[in-house]
Amino acid sequence: MHIGAKVCFFCGVSTLRGPRRRRQRPIQSYLLTKYYIADHPNIIEYANHIFNDRLIIATDRICRPCLQRADRYVLRARKAQEEQETAVALQQPAIIDVLPPSNLDLLKIHQPSETQSDPLIFNTQIDVQNVPMKYEVFPEDIPQAQEMPPPATVPLVPVPGFKCIPFCASKCIIPGCRHKTLHRINLMVRKHILLQQNIYVPHGVRVCDEHLEAGAWWKNLTAHCHPTDTFSSAQVADMSKILQENCLTYLNLDDINSALIKNAL
Repeated sequence: MHIGAKVCFFCGVSTLRGPRRRRQRPIQSYLLTKYYIADHPNIIEYANHIFNDRLIIATDRICRPCLQRADRYVLRARKAQEEQETAVALQQPAIIDVLPPSNLDLLKIHQPSETQSDPLIFNTQIDVQNVPMKYEVFPEDIPQAQEMPPPATVPLVPVPGFKCIPFCASKCIIPGCRHKTLHRINLMVRKHILLQQNIYVPHGVRVCDEHLEAGAWWKNLTAHCHPTDTFSSAQVADMSKILQENCLTYLNLDDINSALIKNAL
């Protein structure tokens, strides 16, 4: 007996019979239960991209081609976001340190020439070791330090009621952790933390295997990560975009355990 909808939620293809060339074999499809979506979080982002006001219920189904389309869409979206962040980072001006001129560069050494043609001292033997050398500093020989514009600083603005985790892509989100096996925090987890705790986790922040296996590492970020109340303009824009996205009300993210979160990373 067939359980659930008779067509795919996304493309509308029938899940009871196969395509024209092989109708006797139904197309492979899956029930969109909350446990299945927790294992495949890309379905939510794909649904938000296609539909604006449709809700998924537990009896809806997704065909295998649409599941593959959802995975490919999320991969393309993340790649485009990473390329955009890289382009923004390359546009920031580089900071060049201007070193003061060395003392050796400021001094011009003058000593008597051995081929001097003065008739008074031409035939006089000179002890070179006993002749003191004269050091004179000429103003035209002093290199002028190039005036450099002050380094551009990223302005930070406070956002009342929200906190921001410090960005670091080479370490675990938990301070003091030195484990090297890191996983990028999934967008759905970042959205859940922002909606439940008003804490923004920047894109690219990572968590290690040990804290991921321990579970519930995101429930007390204020005590462990020391978040700040200031944001850059790019972080404010990203946080606003996350808050503006439509959330499906049928999914209770509190029921997702640490194992499901690890699979989503």
